[in-house]
Amino acid sequence: MNIKFNKNLYVNKLDKNSFKVLLTKVNKLSLFKEEKKNLTTYKINDVTVNLHSNGTVCIQGKNVVNVVKTFNLPFIRYEKENENTNKLTAYAGCDEAGTGWFFGGICASLAFVNDEIKKKLNAYKITDSKKLDDKYIFEIAPKIEKICNCISYEMSPNEYNNLYMKYKNANIIKTYAHDCCISKLRSYSPNSIVVMDKYCSESKYKEYLNKINPNFNYNDHKINIFETNAEKKYLAVGAASIVARWKFINQFKKLSKIANISNFPMGSTNIFGIKKAIGELKQKYSENKLKDFLKLNFSLN
Repeated sequence: MNIKFNKNLYVNKLDKNSFKVLLTKVNKLSLFKEEKKNLTTYKINDVTVNLHSNGTVCIQGKNVVNVVKTFNLPFIRYEKENENTNKLTAYAGCDEAGTGWFFGGICASLAFVNDEIKKKLNAYKITDSKKLDDKYIFEIAPKIEKICNCISYEMSPNEYNNLYMKYKNANIIKTYAHDCCISKLRSYSPNSIVVMDKYCSESKYKEYLNKINPNFNYNDHKINIFETNAEKKYLAVGAASIVARWKFINQFKKLSKIANISNFPMGSTNIFGIKKAIGELKQKYSENKLKDFLKLNFSLN
């Protein structure tokens, strides 16, 4: 795992020897220690040091760069970007995964945070899931799902293809998946603030919702904040991004197992691999069965 750090956060996975050396140093300096299953938390002045049993180190607080230097930790490129710096207290963030993958449907997830939940999330690196490796995502996503009371909507390839036949617009399908999460949240928490990474204008979003259901009460389905790079600036969106990717990768693996095809191609850039997999599917199943595995609107040209 190779994760960038900023002045308030450092996350890295150490080898056994480096982790053992760090443990000795931290035990000498720490003022507070709390042990849980597979996680030990230390407080050193204004810094929290979380040491996971698998060797993952998460240091968060003030002057993290100085602490990293003090412990002589492996260098990771410093990143001068403000992640998760918004001032909202309690709100929900929504994100999705799988929209750019040839195989699989899509998964949308919504995560709720407040001050108490934010403290619990300090043990993890929360950012855009595309910046994290899948091994780390599979480690933390089930925990984040519980901590953030996540709501998710998993759309199969078959459902995706049926919706595309109806709407002929991938953004409407994305909006549909997000709204399944948002409307559920608003059914029991009507005044919740919802933040989403901006993939269209608000007027377009309204237009998409209207095509899904002209009778929608917009206040029950609206997005309060559309913002580019929201997964970096809003903790809840970053958390939702991680959970959505975890669920989508799980779906992808299940489809690969059902198809019984080796090296089921990820993403959409491996054209040779995709064509090969489709050829194998056609040998095993009818042409009509392809809709259960891949997005039919994607082009191989």
